[in-house]
Amino acid sequence: MTMTSGAASKTADRVAIAAAAALGAVSIGLFAWDARPTLVALNWLPRDALAWDAGLSLLFFGQHSTMVRRPFRARLARVIPERYGGLVYAIASGVALLLVVVLWQRVDTPVYRLEGASRWIAVALSGLAAALFVYSGYAVRRTIDIFGLRPIRAHLRGWIVVGTVFEERDLVADFGGAYRRFQQRVPMLVPWRGPVSV
Repeated sequence: MTMTSGAASKTADRVAIAAAAALGAVSIGLFAWDARPTLVALNWLPRDALAWDAGLSLLFFGQHSTMVRRPFRARLARVIPERYGGLVYAIASGVALLLVVVLWQRVDTPVYRLEGASRWIAVALSGLAAALFVYSGYAVRRTIDIFGLRPIRAHLRGWIVVGTVFEERDLVADFGGAYRRFQQRVPMLVPWRGPVSV
């Protein structure tokens, strides 16, 4: 028995979402594990381990900075369906973070150590920053798709309006005021206003 192309496409969507969720959960969980041991011990001198860790950090930042750029997304859209762009970014970020966590070399030579009240203040500020990060993600959940799931969920639902909204946003980003004026004259889906003068 063979699946129709629509069923196969929706299966691919579900597999991609599951991969992103699994990678995200594992990599973030390991990253947040405070007492995490060195998972791959290379037994290097502290200066070599620090240089290695700096390289891992650059790998993570480079992946984020490169994949978020419009030219990269345009090249990616030629290879895979456009709805997967955000999800591929999330999966690549999960892989990059997992590499950082697994290959990170712990260096126990302290540069500076906080003790007493100053340590607790730093812990409280870190907790506040984490809480603000979570709240910020919640506050912008309708405008920013952190994990790139919206287009795929829309595809799974077959809900064309969601895709149209995203397309409209992209067109505003590309054409600015000219497209906003066009939106004021022409309805998004159903041309109910009748002929308009241009």
